[in-house]
Formats: sequence, C-alpha cells, structure tokens
Amino acid sequence: MLSEALAETADLLRSLGVDHPLDKLRPVFAKVRQRWAGEQAYIPRADSLDRGERERRIKDGIAAGLPAKIIAAMVGVHPSTVRRKMACRAGACRRRTRSL
Repeated sequence: MLSEALAETADLLRSLGVDHPLDKLRPVFAKVRQRWAGEQAYIPRADSLDRGERERRIKDGIAAGLPAKIIAAMVGVHPSTVRRKMACRAGACRRRTRSL
C-alpha cells in the first residue's frame, strides 16, 4: 500500500512541476516505513475543518431550515451525517451501545 502511495504522490508532484520527485520522496517514505512499519496509520484530510467548526456549521444549516444535501455540500460531509444530527436534534438520537 505504501508503494502505491509513493507512486501516486510522485505523479502528483510531477504534475505540479517538481523535478525528480522520487529522489525527494524515497528518504521521506523510508522514515515513514521505519516509524510506522506494521501499523495502520490514519491520515486525516489536510483541509478538513476542526470538529467544533463543522458541528457549528451543520447546526446553523439545520436551524436555517436547509435540506440535508445542501448542508452536507456546504460543510463537506456526507448527507447521512447531517441527517443524523437532525435526528438527534429532534430527540431520536441513537447511541451505540455494546451488547453484553
């Protein structure tokens, strides 16, 4: 999987005009492999809003009476995320619980 990420990143850097991206990326990926070998790492979106800001924007859209699809597009989340927030606001909030 990391080799695919390396190739994809190199292609992206080439398209941005970076000369010899693999020469620059190999040492970076070697350090990443060394640090994270055998683990699954979650890489968050760099442009994502912080959670509080996202929640505020969703609540503002709901309060304004906007449809879930519109709010989702404005905030950058899936419409089901907005619908879940709408349901919680209406008192039908589902909490995940463990069965014993």
